[in-house]
Amino acid sequence: MVKIDDFIKYKSFSSLKYHPTGTYAVARVHQAQLESNNYFHDLIKVYPNGDYELLTDRHDIVDFLFYEDDLVYAIREGEVTKFFNLDGNLVFSFDESVSNLCVIDKSHLLYMTEAKHKEEKLDGDYEIFEEIPFWANGGSFGYGMKILKLYDLKTHESRVISRQGEYVESFKYDQASRSVVIRFMPFKGVLETRNDLLIYDLVKKTYTEILKPNNFIFSFAEIIEGKLIVAGSDCKLYGENENHKIYSINLSNATWTLLTPDLKFSLWNSVISDCRHGGVDTFKSHKDALYFITTQGGSSYLNRVDLKGNHTCFETPKGSIDAYAISENIMTIGMHDYDLQDFYLLTEDSYKKLTSINDKARRAQTEKVSFVYDEDLSIDGYLVKPKDYDPSKTYPGILSIHGGPKSAFGDVYNHEIQYLASQGYIVFYCNPRGSNGKDDAFSDIRGKFGTIDYQDILKFTDTVLKVCPAIDENRLGVMGGSYGGFMTNWIVGKTDKFKTAISQRCISNWITMYGVSDIGYHWTEYQNGATPFNDYEKLWHHSPMKYADKIKTPILFIHSEKDYRCHYVESMQMFTAVKKNGVDTRFCLIKDENHELSRSGKPKERLVRLSEISNWLDKYLK
Repeated sequence: MVKIDDFIKYKSFSSLKYHPTGTYAVARVHQAQLESNNYFHDLIKVYPNGDYELLTDRHDIVDFLFYEDDLVYAIREGEVTKFFNLDGNLVFSFDESVSNLCVIDKSHLLYMTEAKHKEEKLDGDYEIFEEIPFWANGGSFGYGMKILKLYDLKTHESRVISRQGEYVESFKYDQASRSVVIRFMPFKGVLETRNDLLIYDLVKKTYTEILKPNNFIFSFAEIIEGKLIVAGSDCKLYGENENHKIYSINLSNATWTLLTPDLKFSLWNSVISDCRHGGVDTFKSHKDALYFITTQGGSSYLNRVDLKGNHTCFETPKGSIDAYAISENIMTIGMHDYDLQDFYLLTEDSYKKLTSINDKARRAQTEKVSFVYDEDLSIDGYLVKPKDYDPSKTYPGILSIHGGPKSAFGDVYNHEIQYLASQGYIVFYCNPRGSNGKDDAFSDIRGKFGTIDYQDILKFTDTVLKVCPAIDENRLGVMGGSYGGFMTNWIVGKTDKFKTAISQRCISNWITMYGVSDIGYHWTEYQNGATPFNDYEKLWHHSPMKYADKIKTPILFIHSEKDYRCHYVESMQMFTAVKKNGVDTRFCLIKDENHELSRSGKPKERLVRLSEISNWLDKYLK
């Protein structure tokens, strides 16, 4: 049986890199610690034959790189970032928060940091802000300008090489041309959603701007073999969420060549799991090719495209490839067969598991459930039964709805779902229209929130009840977070089908979302085609708050205090309306947590959340 705190035993891995010799790879290893209520972050070495060893026991490593073939890791002490080698000797030290450190040569480093505001304030506990967004999820007031700096190891001086008013998203250094490709968003009072590219010549100290189609959005850019390779979209057909393609740009004549004309899937891993930590990889270059991740159905896969447009999607088991490193062979961090993360080796003719660092997770069997509207549209989902499932008995059922909406439930392990199944619930979940994993038309629900997606979810529920008659129709619960919280709020305002509901980090009112969320000022309009000023009624029509007075379903709200993506005012509004209406409701506000609570929140707070969920479901469904 899966226990509520099993996630504390799990290890997860990220930031996989091969040593320059290709003899071994290094990754960060993460594990929750209940006693200190945080996560340990260390380094692990893995060999292509499957041998591995833990390299550090500091527990506070935020990054690492290879410098002159030596492994160097980073820790942060307040605003100071220090880099040490494995012998504990200090190699670099910066009086600021450093990320993406890149070695140019023995004397120079590139890195990203945050520009410091020089404004002085009188004594007192207050904030001043003059920009939007005025906060970022999990942070504090003040979004901060990301800048790019060049550091001289001889003089110990740094200089900013990004331009004023440009928020640096990423950079890539090209040794052959001694230049840096900088991807940035304009930020002059308002952080723009569009972005641009420029190339900075480190020798000439000159900038070259890359001309692009109107409204083009870049997700990646790097010079490979003298050509600028970019991933992006002109957003003409499906807006900002349109799946990106990969192009080659001839820098001498600005000619663009589409390298992946037939690629229809998204270029990132959006397969949901609450058993990862430290982020996932998407793009990496090696020799004359670009490697990247796609989400296809409920799984993610590694791809390769060379400069001639030869595209390969590597055949690997269903599940998720979360990180990878390339040398003679490819090492990956993967989640396959509904197991936790471990290391795998991909060669020309095989894909094999290298390690068994995580014990095989205790789990119930996951089954696929799909239904077809017509030959061009199907909705795919999953069903998880208790491990001791007896078809002659009846069980309460829980419909779980993912966030995004452009993400996907998939062929991976999720602790929350497995835990609920172990408590005697049959849990079911699907990828309705708006989800990732299929083509752009499937993912596009702009202006349609609460319509076709709502239809898909209810039809999927009816399908599950038919294929699994052991589910008691009178003991159904619905739950979800973020977009899933929006949809939970929407469902209970439209139907009494569910006996109880749990809404987490939700959206309830598109009008307040517009002015409070760190992305609300652009995302609200993009998703709904309206602002409070040009079509107030459109936003209100798609807001669950409009229907809150119709809710008869007992509902638990869970929200984090520092969730600035979907601020807790969104839950407060619904809570007030439902409580005023005389329906049983409860609001759990978790301090000092943010939108990522369910995935990377502090261990004790994650346990509080799961306990609240379990107790509320037991109250109404058992």
